[in-house]
Amino acid sequence: MRIINHSLIMMENRALRDKLDKPETEQNCVTLPGITLKCAFYLIISIVSALVAFFWVQNANAEQLIKGSAYIIIGIAVSAIPLLIFSIIMFFSPNSVIVFGPLFSVFAGLTLGFVAGLFELIITGIAFICIVASTTACFAVIFLDSLFKKTIKNGFLRFFPTFLLTLAAILVVLIVVSLTVDRYAVLFDKGFIILTAIFSIIPTLLSTVLLMFHMSVIYKLIEYKSDKKYEWFLAYSLSQLFVMIYGLIFKMIIVALSSAKSIKR
Repeated sequence: MRIINHSLIMMENRALRDKLDKPETEQNCVTLPGITLKCAFYLIISIVSALVAFFWVQNANAEQLIKGSAYIIIGIAVSAIPLLIFSIIMFFSPNSVIVFGPLFSVFAGLTLGFVAGLFELIITGIAFICIVASTTACFAVIFLDSLFKKTIKNGFLRFFPTFLLTLAAILVVLIVVSLTVDRYAVLFDKGFIILTAIFSIIPTLLSTVLLMFHMSVIYKLIEYKSDKKYEWFLAYSLSQLFVMIYGLIFKMIIVALSSAKSIKR
């Protein structure tokens, strides 16, 4: 993700210096619908891969799980160097994301789905609540940032209301889930709202900063009428950010549940 952010910064700087390729006609310029469709393409790959790994874990026996865990660890170790090489290639050549992007998406989806599946065996329904919370975070930041952008031009000042309202939205979603699903009542039992809010601050903060940065780069490339080929990299980086935010929310809820149960004891 760090390499992707560096690539976005480089892309943004080149756009500001008017050094990005521009098409001959406006029909071939970067557009928000084009980025959205391509982002959906990468997300579908990650989601399908995650579902395959998730349901495999749910239906596997103990021996298969042990072997599966070993395969995942070996896979992460073996693929670390190739993935780093691919990341460097994409840093210097963002257009190569058309080839390497789907491979990254499959790997990210399988890893996240396997981990989520293992925790689902321990805490039933954890995967669902993480999907709801992370989806809420992503849509809240994008919606609030675009809403405040009309009245607050300064991105730094726009960050604070976006962050606070996104944090509130996540907590509201978790409260609603806790009221409707008994197994999550511990999250907000006897003052645990404060505890959950504290654990939500860091993932919400990171999600807000990274999403606002990504969206600012997207808006600038649209404003500077950059070539449509850049949509692939913008869409890929955005899709991987969504996956990362799910991972952040997942960790937050796991820690909050564990801490809440420990204090209750």
